[in-house]
Amino acid sequence: MPTSLAGRLGVAVLAAAGLVATPAAEPLPPRALPAPQSREFTGLKWTGPPAKYPGTASDMHWWTWAADGSVYLVDDDGKNFGGPWSFSHFLKVTGTPPDHKVEELSRFDGLGLKDGVTPGKDYTPAVKAKGFSRYVGSPVAVGKRVYATVYDYDWSAKDINEGVLDSLSAHGGVVGLLYSDDEGKTWQNAPPKDSRNYFLGPRFAALQFLNFGPGYTGVPDHLAGYVYAVSNDDNWESGNGVFLARAAKDKLLDRSAWEFFGGFRPGDGADRPAWVAKEEDARPILSDPGYCGHASITLNPALGRYLLLVFSDIVPHRRDADPKRGPLGWDRQTELQVYDGPQPWGPWGLVYNERPWGGPDHTPYLPHVPTPWLATDGRSGWLLFSGDYARKGNEWYGLMVQPFKLTK
Repeated sequence: MPTSLAGRLGVAVLAAAGLVATPAAEPLPPRALPAPQSREFTGLKWTGPPAKYPGTASDMHWWTWAADGSVYLVDDDGKNFGGPWSFSHFLKVTGTPPDHKVEELSRFDGLGLKDGVTPGKDYTPAVKAKGFSRYVGSPVAVGKRVYATVYDYDWSAKDINEGVLDSLSAHGGVVGLLYSDDEGKTWQNAPPKDSRNYFLGPRFAALQFLNFGPGYTGVPDHLAGYVYAVSNDDNWESGNGVFLARAAKDKLLDRSAWEFFGGFRPGDGADRPAWVAKEEDARPILSDPGYCGHASITLNPALGRYLLLVFSDIVPHRRDADPKRGPLGWDRQTELQVYDGPQPWGPWGLVYNERPWGGPDHTPYLPHVPTPWLATDGRSGWLLFSGDYARKGNEWYGLMVQPFKLTK
């Protein structure tokens, strides 16, 4: 979640802004989805209840598969195990749910343009415009080196209510990539604190790297030599499309090495996409206007299929939203979409759609399926997600997991 208003400003402030989440007054009708039913799966079934890891109180949980077989996570907006609050922490998870163990390895402090800002104070657009919200996003382990993106939301709007601007959380861009050579204990290559020269722009501000095997091993031959990442566009919860990028795995820090899925050239097969150098020439791998929140893709190696997970607010976030449903209707209920396809760019078939995801009393978001949390036959696994940032009590605000089975 963007800035965890519920945790930092308090429910009273949210209530005054009209942003406290409560069940929608009336159910919304089913909507048309952007892909046909999957030919591989008939659906997804939850095989157990969701559970929060004790002591965690943060969200997002971008992930990568470390060279030692563990899972590294970057979280946002919170604190863990009684430690200090931070915009982002680096966590290590060993084992598979429900027997997983989580430990905090480091924090990403001091990345914003303005140091010394106390959460909940000086909370104004002017402060945000100076870099109050500079976040760390998806990590990726390539060999023993771990990279992590540093990204901004766009706080430049002058004519939007502060609470609405925060909840909108329009994409700014990726400022740069950090790296660590000591398993995430220390980090190098922090972007300059006065930098607004984006490494990647708004279409690619919310990168979640694809993972194949530990330390980026196990990449299929036709994808080898590159690191891949997916992002939604526009804003954190209600973008219009999902986009795919890649860079040579030994040149991740070189902006000129990055290229973007550009569709297909006439006569080329679905396993030979066009890659373009300019972000504005990129084409979405999935289009669903208003319903593409932060996305992730997981290789299911046992089945040779890719799972694309997308969530969204049920009420799309827009600056010109209908005042009867948004912005005061935002962050009350979300939707989960699960697709599968033969390649990281699709074509996609719909596996599962849950609306509202988690029922009327919760607001889950940012779904992931870490590859090592899949069963050996690929038919079941564990979902990783966050939730309830704007709900009183924040019951699901932490490292959440839930078991599932793919049905056929």
